[in-house]
Parts: sequence; structure tokens; C-alpha cells
Amino acid sequence: RTWPDRRSEVARRLAHVKGPATVAKASINLLTECYAGEADYLAGALNVATVRHCGSTIAYNKSWTLGRTWRLNWLGDTHGAIIAELTRDGVTINAVASHLPPLKLAGVTYRWHCLDRLAKFLHGWKDPTVIGGDFNWRGMESRAATLGLRSARTGPEMATTGVLRKGQAIDYVLTRQMAVRRFQVLPGWGSDHHMLSVSLTAPGGDL
Repeated sequence: RTWPDRRSEVARRLAHVKGPATVAKASINLLTECYAGEADYLAGALNVATVRHCGSTIAYNKSWTLGRTWRLNWLGDTHGAIIAELTRDGVTINAVASHLPPLKLAGVTYRWHCLDRLAKFLHGWKDPTVIGGDFNWRGMESRAATLGLRSARTGPEMATTGVLRKGQAIDYVLTRQMAVRRFQVLPGWGSDHHMLSVSLTAPGGDL
């Protein structure tokens, strides 16, 4: 299905997941393969602000103040990472949306390189960090842990692509200096990937 065919469904699903209670807090969406037209549509439909790079988009509640941003390139012009410094009620976090190349474009070693580069880029940063996206890499959590990035998954691994029982777990949320309160895989919302919904506690506030 094309984006015009499914964008209203995506917006409805995101709005439902956010809900009034979440919107009143500090919601952040980390999206991949969400390019200019899609990001602009969601910004208007959900009344959020966006910042993007190479199809990786951070859509955030306007109660956050956007600080510095950084952009990393992986392979070609559709795989990269956008990093944004967001501040609300005296709490600053680093939000990262990233899309690593699939196997048909790059092997596992290259994806290791991308994750290593991202971790080294963030090394020494003091503020809490949340990273989300399509890593195209099943079982990458152990590699992330060696780099100081903790998976937000709290239960057994579940597929994040295709039909839930037949797909693969290649989408992840990674954190640093944040406590995980809830983790969910939400299937069936107008995409070939399932949404991950995570509730986190950062020093001084929730999101």
C-alpha cells in the first residue's frame, strides 16, 4: 500500500497509542522510512514537531524544546540517524531515530560498524538517551549491551515485521540512563513493521 492509502490509518494508530494521558506527559515518536511528505502530514495530523534525516524522523510533543541536532549517514541517502537534544521541565534527553541498511545492501559487519559509530558518537554524553528504529539486524541486543546501550524489551522476543508469528525481530528501542516501565509490540497499523511502545522514566521525569 502506498503512503497516501495508509497515512490516515498510521495517524489514527499513533494518536491512539499516544492518548490524552501520554500527550499530557512527554511523548516522542522515533520513526524510520518516514520522509518529508510523511513527516509533514503527521506533524499536522498529530500536532507535533518533527526533525528528520535520511528518512529517520523524530516526531515530538511541542512541549519539548529542541536543542542541538546531529545527523549521521550510514549507506546511500535513505539510511542514517537523526539525533536531537530535547528538553522539558528541566529534563534533557537525547532522542535518536536510526535506520540501518538491510542485508541485501550490507552485511552484519557493516551494521556492527554503524552501531559502534553511533555509540562512540554518544560516548561521554551525560543526559539520558533513547534510540529507536529499524536495525535490520536480528539479535543485535547483545552487541548493543557491550556498547552500554540497554534494550528496552522486558519480555520474550517478539517479531516486529510481517505477520507476528512469521516475521523477524529487527526493530528495537535502546536506552541509556533510563528505567523501563512498560514495553509492548503493537501489530497491525498500516505498515509492514509493528510499532514498539515503551514507557520510560528519566531522572526527573517520565516519557
